[in-house]
Amino acid sequence: MAEPPAELAVHAVDKAFAGVGEALFEYRRQGIVMVGAPTLDPVVDTVDRATSTAHVTDCVDSSDWTPIFRDTGESAAAENQSPRLVVEAWAIVYDGRWVIRETLIHRDRPC
Repeated sequence: MAEPPAELAVHAVDKAFAGVGEALFEYRRQGIVMVGAPTLDPVVDTVDRATSTAHVTDCVDSSDWTPIFRDTGESAAAENQSPRLVVEAWAIVYDGRWVIRETLIHRDRPC
């Protein structure tokens, strides 16, 4: 499996970290690269200080973050997929810092 960038470990652990690794592996296998950057607008919905957990909701806008086939430059984006999707994230305190432990992309919930 392709390894996620080392700096990702500063921000993600567990399922969130593994999910990025799986996506990178699949994109590399298919010859896909990402061009540009997403626009993020996260909102912390809840924080539980007793368990050091938090829930975050984001409207991730990938209008300027496009998957393309490396060899041809053609779009690899899924047809009829909204470029703006609701993403939920669950954060924990790990090694003295807040990190994302798990994410859920709601492909059926444009924002």
